[in-house]
Amino acid sequence: MKTRALILAGALLVLGGTACKVDTDYDLNNLVTEITILKGAQFPIPSPYPITLADILKLDGFPYIVVDDNGDYCISFALDPIQLSLEIPPEITPDVNRIPTHFIPKPYTFDGIPDFLYLEGTDLSEMEIRLSLDSHVPALFTVDSQFETRAEGVVKRRYLIENLEIPYGKTNYRLCERSDGSEGCILVPDLGKLLSPVPDEFQVSALEVYASQEQLSRLTPGTTYDITCQTSAWSPISFSENTRFSVSAPLDAELNLAEVGLKKAVLHMDVENTIPLDLKVDLQALDSGGQNIETISFSEAGSFSIPGRQTSSAALSLTTQGDLRFASLVLTLKASSNPAIAGIHFNNSQFIRFSNLYLELPDGIQVKIGTAGK
Repeated sequence: MKTRALILAGALLVLGGTACKVDTDYDLNNLVTEITILKGAQFPIPSPYPITLADILKLDGFPYIVVDDNGDYCISFALDPIQLSLEIPPEITPDVNRIPTHFIPKPYTFDGIPDFLYLEGTDLSEMEIRLSLDSHVPALFTVDSQFETRAEGVVKRRYLIENLEIPYGKTNYRLCERSDGSEGCILVPDLGKLLSPVPDEFQVSALEVYASQEQLSRLTPGTTYDITCQTSAWSPISFSENTRFSVSAPLDAELNLAEVGLKKAVLHMDVENTIPLDLKVDLQALDSGGQNIETISFSEAGSFSIPGRQTSSAALSLTTQGDLRFASLVLTLKASSNPAIAGIHFNNSQFIRFSNLYLELPDGIQVKIGTAGK
């Protein structure tokens, strides 16, 4: 067949009245042709599940992190009740006003803490400490109370609350860093710093009880009276202007077209971001071993900064000097904060969702065909 092809190639070809003579020395075995296929082709990528704020910050599974009726994440815990025993001196002299008390403080231990609560990027300025007091003493007392936090066995913060009045019977107090306009809220500046960052332990570390001579005169000298104190703490977790985090989203995308001249692909997507932080998106191509492929670079072909609480479309161009081959793609989202979002609560409805994901081959694939080397 090859001999016959060469004989035919040496003949005169008459096309449209014009005679063309073919070089009989040319070997058709070296004929190589390059063609473009799949130009503009699109390959859908399965959309990953929505990434919730709880997924990103690993908020689930902690007994002191709860969700309130509005869906806001809060820190909430209670200490064991404290039983104060007040010993009235056998003889009440004019210089007696401090009453000896006995109690064993037991701390609340935070069993495991999410990494982000170690940072300064959360705002707990709406924190409240609630004190429920039940006094069996038929007199009016004044109490100074000290709260203390520890981390790794070291005292991190102490906060002294002075001049709380305890009448006979039951009394409730709310210590607040910021007033919500309701009654019964005692303003305590910087109260939220007790939990910023969240410590290993929180406890009432000291209680001092005082009474005037007039009040002491109502009591029986040498008698012991009891006061029960229940302490609990509550605070919504809010964003601050320093909040930062990053999250990775693996995509089920693979290209394994060897030696076909694929140099460029574009990843398209829609992203819905209900988290109030702006997101900067990065992309990595990984090999079968999960390692980053350094020879594949990417550039923005569209807007790749995703504003907070918005839906955006984006396109990312992947290019390479060799063949564009990878086992998977990973999106990395880095959130940056700003003063405008300070005070917005972390909510369990906040998420990031990808949709309409696909890879496009805008220039197609360059394929070489021929009989070279045969």
